[in-house]
Amino acid sequence: MATSVLWMTTRSELDEARAELEAIEEAEAALPDLAEVGRRHLGTTGAIEDSSAEHLSATIVGARGLDGLEDLLEELGFSPAVIERIGNTRALDGTQSAEAPHVVATWTYHPDDGLSIVFERTEH
Repeated sequence: MATSVLWMTTRSELDEARAELEAIEEAEAALPDLAEVGRRHLGTTGAIEDSSAEHLSATIVGARGLDGLEDLLEELGFSPAVIERIGNTRALDGTQSAEAPHVVATWTYHPDDGLSIVFERTEH
């Protein structure tokens, strides 16, 4: 009987470990792949400077890429107010930042260099 109870405890622990692993995998799958999102929305504009699943850096000069940037921001869950803030950023405003679920964006604007924006994936 003791062996049977020990097996049940081990089986229960194994089931708990599997459930925890599944939860981790589901949480990871819910995180955006910033490189993929960037390619989809900014890939043809030449704006992407660096990208990975956890990081995206882009510079947008002139009107080229603004529509794609707006689509990217919407897909990542940034509010319309943040999209408006980005569009109204002036050089004097310095570095700005905003959060969406699982993503932080920081950006600057300079009339000569355009909009430089960096997205970083977060756990929350």
